[in-house]
Amino acid sequence: MEHDHLFDSLTIYGKDLSKVREHFFRMFKVIQAAGGLVSNPKGKILMIERKGRWDLPKGKSDPGEKPAQAALREVEEETGVDGLVLGKKLLETFHVYTERKVRVLKCTHWYTMQAPGKKKLVPQAAEQITRVRWTGPAKLTERLENTYPNILDVFQAAGLLALETHLEES
Repeated sequence: MEHDHLFDSLTIYGKDLSKVREHFFRMFKVIQAAGGLVSNPKGKILMIERKGRWDLPKGKSDPGEKPAQAALREVEEETGVDGLVLGKKLLETFHVYTERKVRVLKCTHWYTMQAPGKKKLVPQAAEQITRVRWTGPAKLTERLENTYPNILDVFQAAGLLALETHLEES
């Protein structure tokens, strides 16, 4: 499963969820991250383009940093938008990847955020972000067709994506 791209997701069942989780997590280096579903006063959503795919701003938490603090910091660093107002926590998503022959499980804590007025958008080149855009309904469908499954989960948790649509595309 690690070496092909046939799987979009994996569901594991067990009688004792805490033991299953503990056993599964031991197979990985676990990294905490946080990000935001940011909207502006016009109701547009802040999206970034990285490596040719649309995404939401997020990144690794610093040691000792609370998820909400990391989310605000990462959104500002990756997009240039400051003065953000933290909203509610939406969900946690998980994804796996390999980095220097080490299996990594990244747990991302997602929050809603509000951005004040107009701010200059500045993509963080050091993180391979090539574009930052406010996305309205006219472009949202197109951008979500070129994103990651866990980003669809964030939109669905916020009530911005019908569950039926998400399931049909999965």
